[in-house]
Formats: sequence, C-alpha cells, structure tokens
Amino acid sequence: GIPKACEGTGSGSRFQTVDSSNIDGFVNCTKILGNLDFLITGLNGDPWHKIPALDPEKLNVFRTVREITGYLNIQSWPPHMHNFSVFSNLTTIGGRSLYNRGFSLLIMKNLNVTSLGFRSLKEISAGRIYISANRQLCYHHSLNWTKVLRGPTEERLDIKHNRPRRDCVAEGKVCDPLCSSGGCWGPGPGQCLS
Repeated sequence: GIPKACEGTGSGSRFQTVDSSNIDGFVNCTKILGNLDFLITGLNGDPWHKIPALDPEKLNVFRTVREITGYLNIQSWPPHMHNFSVFSNLTTIGGRSLYNRGFSLLIMKNLNVTSLGFRSLKEISAGRIYISANRQLCYHHSLNWTKVLRGPTEERLDIKHNRPRRDCVAEGKVCDPLCSSGGCWGPGPGQCLS
C-alpha cells in the first residue's frame, strides 16, 4: 500500500487512548507519528466522555502499521485475543517520545495474552521495555532482546510477573525447533526472531 502517516495517542496528541471515537482514523496507516496507547477506558468505553466500547474487530486496522515513532503501550486488550498479532507487520518502534520512566514498549496486565506476536519487529531504537503482570504470557523468555534493541541493553529490560518459564515449558508453549537462538514472539516457525 501507499505510505500513510497518522497522528497517534498519548502525550502531545488529542487522544489519551485508542477508542471507538478515533479508531477509524487509523485505516490504512503505515506509520504512526507518536505513540499508541491501549487503556481500559479505550477498550471498555468511557461513559464519562460518552465514548462507547470498542469493537475488537476494529483493532485489525493496525495490520498495516509498520512503524511507530514513539512508544507502544498496551494495558488493556480484548479477552478473546491471545496475542498482539494485529501488529504482525510492525517492524520499528522509534521511542522518540517515551512513556513515563522512559519506556518505549510497555505491555502490562493483559491477563489472557499467551504470546506477544510481534513477528516482524526488528528494531526498538530507543527506550526501555516493560512487560509485567501478563499472567498467561509465554515465549518471551527465549527472546534475544540484544538483536532488537539498538545500543546497549543493560538496564533496559524490566520483564517480570508473567507466566513462569517452567509452566510454559510444561505446557509446550516454547519456540518452534526451526527458530534460531534468537528466540520467538510466539508459536510456530512464523514467529521466530530469525
């Protein structure tokens, strides 16, 4: 498709979160100038501001997105969606504007997510990674973040309180044998880092 840049959410934007009032503005976007925030008020709706709940099917608009210049912040996700595969074409997170305390990728409290599914993600240019309290999340244990993060990785990873590695292994939620030592974003050879 033709490249199309779109304004994101969060700091410096008109919108605090992706919600039913603004999601149609992301149709055919290939580049998000700024950030994407997915908060509970966006998914479940915000009666205070008369914004109805978001139709989860509409999240598929993000399949065209290849780059986010700022951060990606996911703190709420539809219960029947077990990964973030709507971002399967996302290759780059710039981290130009950072979430509080300097995070460029923040995934927290998504209780039904079993894998990240960012299969095309090749570069997080700046900022830190926070992946916490996603109780069913597996596969990420294997990831070689040094291949994704530009610059030094020390002090940049805060990954905790997700599904324990031993439980993931016991359930067979591990990388496909075809994956390299880089690890994977989820099940099957299509989710290998390389």
